[in-house]
Amino acid sequence: PPPVFKGSKMQLSKMLCRVTLLVASTCLSYAHENHDVQNEMRASRKSYDFERDVGGIPNDTTEETLRHNTATFTGFLKSDASYSSLYFANKTYHFYPGVYGRDIVDFHMYINGTLRFHRPDVIEAVPDTIVMDEKDTREIGRPWPCIFIEHSQDLIFSSPDPGSRYHEGGSGKNYNDESFIDTEYGKANRGVIDGHGSEFWGVPVVGYIQLREFRPDLLLMQYTSNVLIEYLIFQDSPRWTLHLDVDNLVVRYSSVVARRTYGDGHSGADMTASNTDGIDLFGTNVHVHDVDIWNQDDCIAVKDTASNMLFERIHGSGIGLVIGSIGETAVSNITFRDSFLYKPYKGIYMKFRTEEGAGLIENVLYENITILESQQWGIWIGPAQQVDQFNMLGPPPFPCNAQLCSLCWPSVPMSTCKGHPASQFKNITLRNINIYNKKGSPGVIIGSDSAPIDGIIFDNVVVSKDIPPAYQNLDRNKMFPGLVRPVDDKYVSPFKVGLYYSVVLFVALSFATLIALGIARCFNVKTGRLSPMQQGQESALQEGGQEDTRITSHKRKVLALVLGSIAIVLLIHHFMSYEEISREEQPQYFSCEGVVGGVATGTTWPVPSCFNYKA
Repeated sequence: PPPVFKGSKMQLSKMLCRVTLLVASTCLSYAHENHDVQNEMRASRKSYDFERDVGGIPNDTTEETLRHNTATFTGFLKSDASYSSLYFANKTYHFYPGVYGRDIVDFHMYINGTLRFHRPDVIEAVPDTIVMDEKDTREIGRPWPCIFIEHSQDLIFSSPDPGSRYHEGGSGKNYNDESFIDTEYGKANRGVIDGHGSEFWGVPVVGYIQLREFRPDLLLMQYTSNVLIEYLIFQDSPRWTLHLDVDNLVVRYSSVVARRTYGDGHSGADMTASNTDGIDLFGTNVHVHDVDIWNQDDCIAVKDTASNMLFERIHGSGIGLVIGSIGETAVSNITFRDSFLYKPYKGIYMKFRTEEGAGLIENVLYENITILESQQWGIWIGPAQQVDQFNMLGPPPFPCNAQLCSLCWPSVPMSTCKGHPASQFKNITLRNINIYNKKGSPGVIIGSDSAPIDGIIFDNVVVSKDIPPAYQNLDRNKMFPGLVRPVDDKYVSPFKVGLYYSVVLFVALSFATLIALGIARCFNVKTGRLSPMQQGQESALQEGGQEDTRITSHKRKVLALVLGSIAIVLLIHHFMSYEEISREEQPQYFSCEGVVGGVATGTTWPVPSCFNYKA
């Protein structure tokens, strides 16, 4: 039989209460003790100089020093980083990718000089024992990031004593006062984290074929919370610049730069620094403000599972302010406002990837955004327009291949673009958006019949050909203070760029020649290659003194073949150029489909064809 408690129910109740109070008291006591210990450790924070106290070696790029500095930095993060501050003097410290820290609490890092990373002879992958990117499972076999922090909290990455700028003029503003706005952060003495991307990008196109996406991110944080990044310049990341899976994050007063030339825009040579995203964000409770980004891919990209993010006063030039690409997850409560985009490829860009699964992007606001001279599309809401390449170690993909929307659409014949069959946009608002002097179409809005875009509002979304006086003759370096950093790329110079385009032209002509030969074969046209019987006839002709006639005839055939090849190249170029010109001259959105409840209000012009206008 079950045991019998010898006593009243009242006594049993009293005993249970005593046990509960004892457990609660023990837990509270431990929490208070742990809190007191943390406060004591914070109060006794240790400060380290990387050269003097840690053993770092400045201004030396030898193999031995690169390995030494990388190991020394990693060793410090593993053993001494918690409850401490690390200072880098105004010198250049050289590393290999692979600086790694874990389980760090309350760590501050201040950079007065430059941390520069170099490409090793062998790029090592992160071991399988370290789980990476659970929220983004497309990529297998990731290389070591330049700096990799995980499972940590309460971190600050900054330049020495930037807080003094908060007290200029006797303003009395507190260092942590988010109401203060430093409008001249570009004048501060900001430290630099330099990924030396040109060593990984290599010769344009050839370098990408060699490494593809197996290039390190500049700064990766995951499973981390309570982070402040400020007053820093992040330069020439080999791949993504700031890859941040962080809850409770602030990024401010910083610059991101990834370019290969000094050009005022994004040339073909610049764009070979591919996938150099500016700031890629997972997590929740994120505030990014007063940041300038000049790169060759997404300026800011909100990624899977992101929520409660605010971006304001962003200056960007790249592939715009992006949400995506999103897979089988939900993204919600995202706001971009009071920002300026200078000659972006795309301006506002929201996208889903792959046909598998069902994702959701909802409760999104873009407000007070100026887009100056967008090069392709001012606004893109729909499938990701990208190369279908998910395995960075796999073979190079065909550029026009895609599951949903081809990178070549609509310029290349037979390329396609369709809405996602299951993923959906809901409650999307664009308010006070001005697109000036676009080079392509106003944009693309593509949903699907099975998963339509539900509830989208364009309020004062205006496309105008004229550029207002305020945006004429802009001081680019003032808008993008990170551009004062010099370009350091031995693979790109006027001579080398000319050589690169010559090689591209040669390849195009060779390809066109093959097409011309195929056409000639189809129409049974002689191309100068003779059968044995024809060779015998030619020998007879030569003996008859008609050799000069044969040579002349052969030259004509070769000339016709070359001219035909050039004509094919020009025809393809004309077709693609015509497509671009037609989009530029087109006042309406290039595509608008798969939309339910689309509404245009205020001064919106042009009104997308699948929207209803309400005055």
